[in-house]
Amino acid sequence: MDNFRTSFDRQHGYFNALLKSPLERYFDGEILSCENDGKVGHALDTRVGIDALCFSKKDGVFGLALRIQKDTGYRTFTIRKERETNVVTEFEKFRKYPGDVFHAANPGILYPRYTIQAYVNYETETLIACGIGFTEDIFEFIYDGRASVKKTGTNQNGQALFYVIPFCELKEFKWLGGLPGIAY
Repeated sequence: MDNFRTSFDRQHGYFNALLKSPLERYFDGEILSCENDGKVGHALDTRVGIDALCFSKKDGVFGLALRIQKDTGYRTFTIRKERETNVVTEFEKFRKYPGDVFHAANPGILYPRYTIQAYVNYETETLIACGIGFTEDIFEFIYDGRASVKKTGTNQNGQALFYVIPFCELKEFKWLGGLPGIAY
């Protein structure tokens, strides 16, 4: 069973090796990780769920939420709802702001514009599936009660509840199949 540091390092490595370059082509820009990158990067990650910033030539600067999971290839976005350890979850990061974070009454609120969910085979170190969705659409799906709620497997260290949102059920969704060529 991996500890947090081992898991974090592995996921960061998979992001750099398998996802970063194709995503930079997709967004036509440069992606810089916020995680483990000083005080500002740590604050963006832990307070508002931004794992990376994208500096796109066509769309400007925006945040990305990144989630990389082992093997399964469920083709779903998963958003942690609560953890038995009481560590703040992605869902709770958005709930601490008054009202609906994405509502027009809150212009300028910083949050990840896109959520990227990838599934990687740890043995072969290959990408199984990857999807990009607007974070706003994912949370709307949750707020509307359309997301299912699941619990992590009993073999996992640190139990959690999480929302499950199928890639194909979002309003706007990009399926990045097996990447490198990026298929929609």
